[in-house]
This record gives sequence, C-alpha cells and structure tokens, in this order.
Amino acid sequence: MMIARKLVCVALFAFATSVVAADAPTPLPKKMEGQWGRSGNKVEIELKEMESPTKAKLGVIFWDGCTRQGEATAELKDGAWSFVAPGGVRCEDIKVKMTQVAGKNRFEGDYETVWRGPSNGKLYLEW
Repeated sequence: MMIARKLVCVALFAFATSVVAADAPTPLPKKMEGQWGRSGNKVEIELKEMESPTKAKLGVIFWDGCTRQGEATAELKDGAWSFVAPGGVRCEDIKVKMTQVAGKNRFEGDYETVWRGPSNGKLYLEW
C-alpha cells in the first residue's frame, strides 16, 4: 500500500512539472538572423539581456535602403514576442510581432512601418 502511494505521488509530480514546463515561456535565443520585406532584406537580432521570462533587451539591425540599428525592448504577450526596432533620424520605426514555430529553431511573424503610408509584411528569424 505504501509503495502504491509513493508511485501515485511520483506520477502526479511528474505530470504537474511537465504541465508547468509546457506553459513556461522559452527564453529568446542569443542570436537570430533572417529576412524581412518583399525583397528579402536581412535582419539580425541579438539577445542582450532577459530581464524576466516575458521581457528582454535586444540589439536589432534591419537592412534595406535605410539601415535601422539600435536597442529594443521585447515583451511576450499571448504567446508572441513584440518589439519596435528604432528607425533613428532617417528611417521609420519597425513594429514586429513574432511567434516561435513549434519544433523548429525559427520565429515567424509580421512587421509594420508607417512612413509615406502604412507598409507591412512577413519576417522570419532562425538560430
């Protein structure tokens, strides 16, 4: 009887920890590279610091005719990471919302800019 109780307790503990682990957000990878825009422009993102499981500081570079480079704060909300890549003086900011592709070292998402009218499209990042 005592062995059966211990087995039940071990099984419940294993189940509970797997459920908690499945709900816990995964931290962002240290470095990601990919493409954005219709022309396949390059993007690089480097994790500077995980401030919490749902907030991170990033170094971002978006290349096209106007290079955007700087720091951004990403926040995890409803399963998606969101941040704004700073445009600086000459370029427009880029708003990004991305989610991890299940079972792959890849994020996919959408971007949006507002300069001479709204522009949006898809992006992907891999590590």
